[in-house]
Amino acid sequence: MFRSRKYVSTKEMKKKIVFHRKQQHFRYALKIRQGKRKMSASASTPVNIRICLIGEVANDTSCCEAAQTFNVPLVTSETGLELIADNDWRTYFVLKDFETPIYTAILKTTHSILGPPAIIRVAALGGGLKQNPRPVYNYAMNGIVACFSGIRSKELKQLVNYVHAMGGGIRERMNLRITHLISTRSGGGEYVYAKTFGLTVVRPAWVYAAWEQRNQLDFRADTEEFSNKYYLKYFEGQKICFVGFPADKHKLMLEILETNGGVYVELDDPECSHIVVGQHATQVKHEPKSSRAYILKSDWFWNTVQNGYAIEEDYRDSLLPDSFFGKLEESSACKETLMEKSSMRFNYFMELYNTESNYVDTLDTIINIFKTPLEESLRDNDALLDKFNIKAIFGNFLPIHGVHKRMFEQLRAIHTKWSEDCLIGDIILQHRDSLIKAYPPYVNFFDQMKETLTQCERQYPRFQAFLKINEAKPVCKRQRLQDLFIYPVQRLPRIQLLLNDILKHTNKSNPDYLGLEDALKAIKEVTMDINEYKRKTESQMATYHTFHDIEGCPPDLISSNRELISRCKVNELSNTLSGRGNNLTLYLFSDAIEVCRKVSRDFANAKNCPGRRRAYKHVELISLKAIRVVIDITDSSQAFAFRWRKKEEEQVLAFTIVDEEVDKAVYLKVLCKQMMEYACGDEPLKSCTSHDLGVDVSDENLNTSILSKTFKLAASTSSKVGRVLSFMKTPKLKRAVSNAKISLFGSTNSLASASQFPARRSVSCE
Repeated sequence: MFRSRKYVSTKEMKKKIVFHRKQQHFRYALKIRQGKRKMSASASTPVNIRICLIGEVANDTSCCEAAQTFNVPLVTSETGLELIADNDWRTYFVLKDFETPIYTAILKTTHSILGPPAIIRVAALGGGLKQNPRPVYNYAMNGIVACFSGIRSKELKQLVNYVHAMGGGIRERMNLRITHLISTRSGGGEYVYAKTFGLTVVRPAWVYAAWEQRNQLDFRADTEEFSNKYYLKYFEGQKICFVGFPADKHKLMLEILETNGGVYVELDDPECSHIVVGQHATQVKHEPKSSRAYILKSDWFWNTVQNGYAIEEDYRDSLLPDSFFGKLEESSACKETLMEKSSMRFNYFMELYNTESNYVDTLDTIINIFKTPLEESLRDNDALLDKFNIKAIFGNFLPIHGVHKRMFEQLRAIHTKWSEDCLIGDIILQHRDSLIKAYPPYVNFFDQMKETLTQCERQYPRFQAFLKINEAKPVCKRQRLQDLFIYPVQRLPRIQLLLNDILKHTNKSNPDYLGLEDALKAIKEVTMDINEYKRKTESQMATYHTFHDIEGCPPDLISSNRELISRCKVNELSNTLSGRGNNLTLYLFSDAIEVCRKVSRDFANAKNCPGRRRAYKHVELISLKAIRVVIDITDSSQAFAFRWRKKEEEQVLAFTIVDEEVDKAVYLKVLCKQMMEYACGDEPLKSCTSHDLGVDVSDENLNTSILSKTFKLAASTSSKVGRVLSFMKTPKLKRAVSNAKISLFGSTNSLASASQFPARRSVSCE
């Protein structure tokens, strides 16, 4: 006979915890090592830059031509090992093999490592050489942020190295920045999260295949044509058994299962993960040997095929209980008779009713198993978490729980007294306003809530133990609290699908037809409000953080009607705002451009910033209405300009983009679109050469300007330090210092003159 799925034992749970901790330790150690290399590189940056072509790269014509465009010394070497100890130079080693002892030796230094495709692309962009925190072979994954799931530690390390070497990023947990999930099997919290938010889910083979094509200059790993071969299939990694289906349907399901990556197994297979039970099941003689197998109705299988995933818990309401299997033939016949008598409208209502029941049970679990005990520990002066963190985790959850409790009571009343003309749509319409108020705060701050939960789990061992104990309870169905939190994010789209199915099987003469139509519109309205609220919240938060990162930023930058569109790092080519060659950052808002520059780290700034110093300093806030024309400088791949009217004077502002993640054509298109929307004007984009505009876009002159400013800043800092030290030679101060020296040490022989002071580092306020 069948039996319900058992839950993980304490011993098994400990094994999983140890495994996940090893993964976390590896990722944390990787971050620390990368952080040390980055800090070491930034702490002492040599002025001299050179490029070293190693081995066969020196014979690559394209690579040599690209290296020569940077106007820095170019050397060749068989191994490059004779240069790694020379710290007077920052050397960019270009080598073709990232898996040799030579690569390993260079990796341990503070020098940079590039592959031939990487240096060719950087040369084509014209932004100059930048010190990378890690080796980069190419930029095939530039802009890709990946998260891994279900991969062993040894293989995970190799995959992480490949993604980084192709310019991609890695995150330990799923968040809004993730673009790709790399997994070996479907299912699990990360997979459900990725499918819910429409992320790309691929197999590890995608990374290996991309690395195989690493020498192709124009190759991108995120194209549809390439990724299509490596998408994770819906049942991949799952071993499924079908019970109680007619022969023809059983054959069809087997074909679909194999096409979508699943494996069919018999009921007595100990590795069986899912048992899908049909309506025509007969009594079986053997229990499934896998105590961890889900027992599900066939709707789970078909919904997975249709939508790409389906959560098992939503289909366990129809799971056959233990008492049922003793009389399986009788119950199956009764159920079949009931289905024949029931209309399709009733069947889809039951789907809505059952999933709502499961959803409310999940919400009750979060309240009763987690929230309420935490609050009781506060009252008993034995707090596992403080009041602030409890509110941050559960504060936006209660309104959702309340509205769905009320909705389920009304659905239960319909279920008790079912008739074909009952008004299902009215239930949604009655709670429309409550849904609009309840969901946006939860969905919009979902990632912050998860981050708070993760931080608390790491910071408070007792709270971590509390979670492990309660998550192991049967009522949690082997799910973590973080997994339970994603249910509200998925609920409204699921209600919309079910209401649509009910509407399709409702006659137009039925009094519920118009109500269902209005209910569907109401759910769509709630979803749109959530998305709009989320977009506005994210934009306002970004504007707020931008304001607090910029010293001297105008207070009116923060406005409820202003949205942050993009950010771009540039070098000024003109001499209008901050001076030619200065590094600037352009924040494009819906109605203005905020221009700011990095705050210098000189000694003089120390006295003006007793607290934490801000990263940028305000230069200019330019209204989009004041920009007359945007100019694409055609003889440079990264340069652009615009004509700007300040008061009565018209000025030309010219820049070159140094941000590798920003494409000039895309950026200018977005800027012009925003100008037309705000000013209601014509297309402002024009094209001309740097000669016609009177702007010098050559890298040589720009680098000379930057270097002269660096020496000027160094001379200014030295002069100010000298004045501070010379002040110590005044008679009064000398006598004061001398007396203090005598009183403290009994001798003045050890008092050093100003000329004996060693060179001092610049003081920063960070």
